Amino acid sequence: MHELHADLLAAIEEGDLPPLDADYLAGAMAGTGLELGVRMADREPPDRAGAARFATELMLGGIARLSSRASSQ
Repeated sequence: MHELHADLLAAIEEGDLPPLDADYLAGAMAGTGLELGVRMADREPPDRAGAARFATELMLGGIARLSSRASSQ
């Protein structure tokens, strides 16, 4: 989790990510990954591609929405 947080801070500082709360973002990413992994493992057969696509779209969509909300305030 520490490495993820550091990577997010670096991406924010470099302008690759909008200036969001890196603590919250790291927690959301870690929690999403854990819970999706558990649910994916419960499926037969496990849908790795579907879980990865879902997590990617969820995170990118959420980051975009948070970014647009922050810039309009």
